[in-house]
Amino acid sequence: MSKYLYGASIQGIQEFIFKTNKLREITGASEIINSITGLEFLKIFVKAEILETNLIQNAAGIVKIVFDELEDAKKIVLEFPKAVYTMAPGIVVSQAIEEINGDLVKAIDELEKKLAAEKNKRPFPTEIGFMGIERSRRTGGALVEIGDNNRENLDSATKAKLDNADSYELFKNGLKEDVSKDQIKSEMDDISGGSDKKWIAVIHADGNGLGLLIQNMGDVLKNISIQEQIIFLREFSTQLDESTKSASKTAFKECIEKEYDPDYGYPIRPVILGGDDLTVILRADLALNFTSLFLKEFQKQTKERLKSLYQKGLKVIENGLSACAGIAYVKKAYPFHYAIDLAEQLCKSSKKHVKKGLNPLEMPVSALEFYKVNDSFIQPLSDMKKRTHELNLENTYKDISFNAGPYLVHGNKNAENNLCHLVKLIADLEKFEKENNNKGLGKIRQLVDEYHTDPARAEMFLGRISEINPELGKIIHDMTYTSNTSKISHMQDILHLMSFRKNERN
Repeated sequence: MSKYLYGASIQGIQEFIFKTNKLREITGASEIINSITGLEFLKIFVKAEILETNLIQNAAGIVKIVFDELEDAKKIVLEFPKAVYTMAPGIVVSQAIEEINGDLVKAIDELEKKLAAEKNKRPFPTEIGFMGIERSRRTGGALVEIGDNNRENLDSATKAKLDNADSYELFKNGLKEDVSKDQIKSEMDDISGGSDKKWIAVIHADGNGLGLLIQNMGDVLKNISIQEQIIFLREFSTQLDESTKSASKTAFKECIEKEYDPDYGYPIRPVILGGDDLTVILRADLALNFTSLFLKEFQKQTKERLKSLYQKGLKVIENGLSACAGIAYVKKAYPFHYAIDLAEQLCKSSKKHVKKGLNPLEMPVSALEFYKVNDSFIQPLSDMKKRTHELNLENTYKDISFNAGPYLVHGNKNAENNLCHLVKLIADLEKFEKENNNKGLGKIRQLVDEYHTDPARAEMFLGRISEINPELGKIIHDMTYTSNTSKISHMQDILHLMSFRKNERN
């Protein structure tokens, strides 16, 4: 007897969430997205007993369910999108049904092809705005509510976000279970820690080796029954989701919890947290440590939680799943749709870096990359790094680069491209600063500026520093290493990271 695989993919999630720079609207949108694929919402359309036995995935904007009856699958196809559009105006739902003829793996593959085809279709607008209808001046959407002195005129999407802005289920589920409402604030100033502190960070992390996983999983699933395949896939999806949340909770406890301020609350808000995806906004000086802790704990959690699947043949997860992350350091007024795009580009750059030279059957290691936006130029990451991290001078040597990332999270702590090495360099400089009345950081900043304007004079200046203060000269020397005959320096990255710690306003 045939079974039927239903799949839904939520599109436009990031555009829906980051269409605004107002934190209340961002968090309200993220709460809506989190609830759309939640069990309680799915129970409206699917019988509880079906979800209990045949739900394969419901995280990260993806839903997959196996139905015994075609009519049950058709019911969710008809009802689910309308409910989503009502909750989240502007969101698009792609859906498909694939008949399972004894091979669930093949059915999933065919389902993904159908969903990909659906994504390419032009969505029908859910908001109809006639010429004579008044629109929101900020978003351009058709108004559904006229505001007063305390609230602006609202279109349907903004109203839905604000109606959910006080919910904090995502925070409870992904960071701290016993958090109270008064410990979570809803303004960007609260994240940065006050109006005089300008910098925040947007982090995006994503798991590695998905193609390798699917290949290995296909080999395992082809030898078991369909119901066993459903159980296997559900366990993988559930434990992967729990691993991400557990890792973020550990990183929160070790890095963020002690930073609670009664006036500003916790300096972090989760935006996307599910599957193997993590997107958070937090105070700039906490971002590197939080991200490093999350990546390490994610691999540890997946190794422990997926152990039973490893024993069933999923050998690629023997040491857990790795992940990569990107950190975009921006001023709190910076457009957030650009910030999240930059964080994703940095994450992709890390993934590309760790995959170089790998055997196709080898799991990449975890890594992260960061970038501090000091101007208003909006360019691809490669162009931004070329402009800010490379010496773009004519008629002079260009054998030093400040493009030292991405940084590996695990491995040899003495390796120049390892995060531990960067952290040690920062600790050495901080120690020197403390013992010498803050006379090191300014010299390094001046040296970096000299390299960008006149490298020959910079070399002379470095020699002078080493002559007058050998200790500082050695610290600076340790910040530079040779790779493929070119010199790579951590100096610029260190200046950026220490600027957050020292609370500078540049």
